Amino acid sequence: MFVSSKSSIACLLFFIAILASPEPLPFASNQVYIEWSGYAGTGCPYPEAVTLTLRPHGSALAVAFDALFVRVGPGIFERYKNCRIHTRIAHPSGWSFGVLKATYSGYISLDQNVTAIQKNSYWFNESEPVIVESTANWTSTPATDYSFTDFFNQNDMVWSSCASPSPFIMNAQLRLDNSNNSQGSGTLTSDAHDVVLKWRKC
Repeated sequence: MFVSSKSSIACLLFFIAILASPEPLPFASNQVYIEWSGYAGTGCPYPEAVTLTLRPHGSALAVAFDALFVRVGPGIFERYKNCRIHTRIAHPSGWSFGVLKATYSGYISLDQNVTAIQKNSYWFNESEPVIVESTANWTSTPATDYSFTDFFNQNDMVWSSCASPSPFIMNAQLRLDNSNNSQGSGTLTSDAHDVVLKWRKC
């Protein structure tokens, strides 16, 4: 039987859309919420530098930053900043979550031979190892807005406690280096993170 290429592509896109659709969760949006949050760091001076929003059904944690940026240049030495965010996420007992992916957006401008690093780490408990981590590197980058998504390995996903509320910790770090061009300038901001969560029944 002959199937046209257009039909094949349409079928493929249809099945991809099905696979990409988030699974509906059997609990209401108001059953998942941020019970408590706090933050500290050179990149998030308290009290109005961070805004946290938990999306419906706990599908994602949106983080907006007002002061997470680094700059270097002649007479400017703001090379490193970080922001550590602690939360407790309340949810129906008997459920746990892991980090599926995260999207980061901001602004970057780097002169020749100036480098930048953005590193993001996630924990459920500070006494335990990091559950997932992402790092982005840039060098000699013209001024532009950026956005990228890191997808984490679902086969090795680490899950939160089944008890509610579950602690969830994030640390965002920005670093600039102009040691290879001491007169070079650079700017890196981190404006927003969208951390997508995956839920499972314990």
